[in-house]
Amino acid sequence: MRCVLCESWTRPFNLVCARCDPLLEPQILVREVEGIAIYGFYLYEEIEMLLKSKYYDIGSRILILLARKAGHTFEQEIKPSLQLPSKLQGIAIDDMPKRAYAHSAVILKGFCQASKLSALYNQLRATKNITYAGKSRDFRQNHPKGFTFKGVRGDYFLVDDIFTTGTTMQQAIVTLEKAEARVHFGVVLAHAKH
Repeated sequence: MRCVLCESWTRPFNLVCARCDPLLEPQILVREVEGIAIYGFYLYEEIEMLLKSKYYDIGSRILILLARKAGHTFEQEIKPSLQLPSKLQGIAIDDMPKRAYAHSAVILKGFCQASKLSALYNQLRATKNITYAGKSRDFRQNHPKGFTFKGVRGDYFLVDDIFTTGTTMQQAIVTLEKAEARVHFGVVLAHAKH
């Protein structure tokens, strides 16, 4: 197989060669929404090509690779400084399968495996089929996704792929808070400039 970054030959079933692997080392980036820290691990501009792989079959493998790297960094560098409840569970934002899989669920799974946290699936869904990719902040604010939360009161963290304006994360946080659930933090693979 060839490396997805440099196209040199790599070991069987590896997506990235040993030379390119250090290029995917996560860095901790933090933004805040509704007073809640949203941890990101890559700059969107640096991994845009990899994130856009979610539209293709290989995308699930690339996203889980990035999510595991992010989860490991979270486990080592962020989690020890947080006082987290024992029953904390991760929820993917709108983990509805599109093009054969739900990219946010794949990210949640990889992140939780690496960070030793629990994951819940099929809990937070958008009732409106709206895509925010490439849209302005005004469009995002004027066209809410209408999230519904199927879960119960408890302690959660939210997971998504990209943080651009924070609109999706804000809507998700408000939805959980209305259901009397407590959101401790959010996780995204990449922060984008808006």
